[in-house]
Amino acid sequence: MQYYVTICRYGYLLIEADSVEDAEYIANHQMTEEVNWSDDWSVDAIDPAKDIFVEEDLDNSLFITEPAF
Repeated sequence: MQYYVTICRYGYLLIEADSVEDAEYIANHQMTEEVNWSDDWSVDAIDPAKDIFVEEDLDNSLFITEPAF
């Protein structure tokens, strides 16, 4: 079977703001190069029915079949 798996990569921003709401607004309006990204990621399988699903409509050459390490 072929699956589409959603992954999440984590990062952080150092924000100075007057409130939590202001910090969230500022963070949501940054470019990706401003984020301090982790080198790691994880499968976002909180809801496997939503985050991992069968995908058979794409070219077979796009699918990964072996772990990298």
